[in-house]
Amino acid sequence: MKESLPQNAPLYVAAPELLDALVIALPYVEQAEMDPSYKRGAVARVVKKMRDAIAKAEG
Repeated sequence: MKESLPQNAPLYVAAPELLDALVIALPYVEQAEMDPSYKRGAVARVVKKMRDAIAKAEG
């Protein structure tokens, strides 16, 4: 019987590239925190999620 890969295997394979993209994007998103065209606090919540994800991935 052929052993199948877990359903989320593509995510595991892409994880390093996703982390790199998140690290690269973070400063650009942080710059948007002071942009008045965004709802107050919305960008800050995204920045927090990004930072938390990066910290979790990096251990």
